[in-house]
Amino acid sequence: MGFRRWALLGGLLSLGVGPLARADLDGPTQARLSAVLAQQRIEALTLTWTQGRAEAPQRVLKIEGGKAQLQLCRPDCVAVGTQVVLTSGQRGRLESGLRSVGLASLRTADPEARAAADRALDLQVDGRPAGLWQLQRADWPTPSGADDGGLAGYLDELLGTLVQAAQARPLTAIPTSVVQLHSTRVQLRVLPTALPGGLLVIEHGVLRVEPEEGSLPRSPRPQKWQRALAPAEQEQLLAALQAAGLEALEASVPRRAAPAIGDADGRLALLHLMSAPSQAVTKPGPAARKGKQARGVAPPVAVAPEPKEQPRGLQRYVADLSRSTAAPLLKQLLGYLTATPPPTKAAQVAGAPHKPSAL
Repeated sequence: MGFRRWALLGGLLSLGVGPLARADLDGPTQARLSAVLAQQRIEALTLTWTQGRAEAPQRVLKIEGGKAQLQLCRPDCVAVGTQVVLTSGQRGRLESGLRSVGLASLRTADPEARAAADRALDLQVDGRPAGLWQLQRADWPTPSGADDGGLAGYLDELLGTLVQAAQARPLTAIPTSVVQLHSTRVQLRVLPTALPGGLLVIEHGVLRVEPEEGSLPRSPRPQKWQRALAPAEQEQLLAALQAAGLEALEASVPRRAAPAIGDADGRLALLHLMSAPSQAVTKPGPAARKGKQARGVAPPVAVAPEPKEQPRGLQRYVADLSRSTAAPLLKQLLGYLTATPPPTKAAQVAGAPHKPSAL
């Protein structure tokens, strides 16, 4: 069915057209659905959950291939936001809801009540239509003892989560060029254990490091330092960011409350991408600057506008990230945290050969 599916569907159902109101699962379809749920093959399901009546604006949740997408229909449907990969917990709740709701015995009400229904579920299994159910929200069954509202409650909850995400500022985009990399702040904080950690920030082509020692301090203890990244390093960082697959790491790398058994590293890494703050400073004219200096007033500094993006964050143990697609990125950044600081200008001057001054 097209994007105008539910508007057309509501009109046909109000006329009492029966074939579109399929609601019962036949034997083969029920067997396919049971097999898919038993094998935890959510990717084999195409589920469309519509919230709202046909004559009013509707919000649609479509789950296909293990991914969820929000659509807003007024009446034409427009995809909003990006597809979201279902987490293992979300997949489990969906499977549980489909098992417990009793679709085989659930019947859509008469045509008049169908037209007034504010929830609709269209389900396909392995690409074949399985059923279409239209009921008022209060008429969707909730299993005894369940405190999450059953299948209808969970789908409403997931749809609401996608609506909130769509209304929020988008995540900071992963840079695709060196120019974009310069306007992005790459920040990594590693909590030390036996191994060292610290804070690393890269923005505007400059690397800043604040090392933190582990249980075996180095001698002499490293201090804060910074330097400009070489063009080759920037290209390497850009490639590592693009290959890390940050969009999928949240679902593909398990989030642990404690290091895994056998994790000898034990360090926790907090990786963030955000917009780099502006470097612009508003400088007054010579006359104004002279007058303000005389009065002891500092020149004004330009206030950076509110960023249009929200930071992209990931918190995982170093050992877990080292076994993921983020391994090259993590290796490069950890290398900076434990690198030998560049010599200071004073050290460079002290170690330079003496040259007689020109007369």
